Amino acid sequence: MRKAILTAALMVALATPVHSAVLSESEERTIELNLEAMAGYFSASEDYLAEGGKDWQEAYGKGTVAIEQSLANASTIYGGLGVIALGTFGDGDAAGFTTGDESDADIENAYVGWRSAGSTLDLSVGRQGFQLGDGFLIAGDVISLGEGLDPLGVDVDRGGAYYLAGRKSFSNTAIVNYDPEGPLRGDLFWLQSDNPYQQDTELGGINLELVDDARGTLGLSYLNVLDVDRGADLALWDQRDGMEVFRGTWGLRTSHYLSSTPTSPVVIPPSKMMPKHGTSKRAGPSVTFPGPPASTYVTRNFPGTMRIPVITKPTIRCSLASLAALAPGSRARWLPIMRARPTAAMM
Repeated sequence: MRKAILTAALMVALATPVHSAVLSESEERTIELNLEAMAGYFSASEDYLAEGGKDWQEAYGKGTVAIEQSLANASTIYGGLGVIALGTFGDGDAAGFTTGDESDADIENAYVGWRSAGSTLDLSVGRQGFQLGDGFLIAGDVISLGEGLDPLGVDVDRGGAYYLAGRKSFSNTAIVNYDPEGPLRGDLFWLQSDNPYQQDTELGGINLELVDDARGTLGLSYLNVLDVDRGADLALWDQRDGMEVFRGTWGLRTSHYLSSTPTSPVVIPPSKMMPKHGTSKRAGPSVTFPGPPASTYVTRNFPGTMRIPVITKPTIRCSLASLAALAPGSRARWLPIMRARPTAAMM
């Protein structure tokens, strides 16, 4: 009889995804302190190592000082420097990636950038996070293992807090974001990881999106893995070296609102309600978070009720990867990765 593994997680203590405070502000310069922290208590009645269950705790906290300086031509230079402290305590997680003895403090963000007038063009380099679209292929460098795999003779300890995934920044990046007025936007990116689990993977790519408020978003992405430290640590990702990935995406969302105002329906344009769909690179109020690709807003009015948006977003995504570099002289193989994901969410 196969035993089911039941994991219960109760989030307690501090849970503040982002808090921002303006330290200094003038017409030309703004200095902000962005804080993020989370702690959790986890309990598993059984674990994946057949050791009879585990109780463990995870926590992380990070802070970034972000500076923006306006220039005479209405463009902006900006930068940020931030640190993170994290750890796992107790028995270690149910999968055995951590032992409960992990703790670490490190630089999380260290970036500089330039943004044109009107934010049409944004150039940035350094240690920062990056997410491609909805994060299906790239959603930051978040894997943070601990000492649980040390008995295998590998060192992939990154401080633990595996389930909270507080570490999101790549060790080095160069990112160009182009977002003019109109439906077309795009990104150029180069990313370098210093994560031992990822075998210091280095990759580059391009992302193009055509955004239409009525029909949705049509996107096309290409990325190429430029280098992998073959044979390092767990050696799980040797086959990534030279891999090419093509990604196509389409998304449409319809939002329905319940309004407390018993008046005629009001149609609210998406630009007034949602952030732009794009790259999330930093924490703080100046961030452009990755929003849904496109939205159609319909307001339904019911007397005496709260105005609550209920969002449904059917999406279809397809990616094709070339594994020609899997073995020297081998022929390229195209492996389709498809996902159709209808969702309903609260905004």
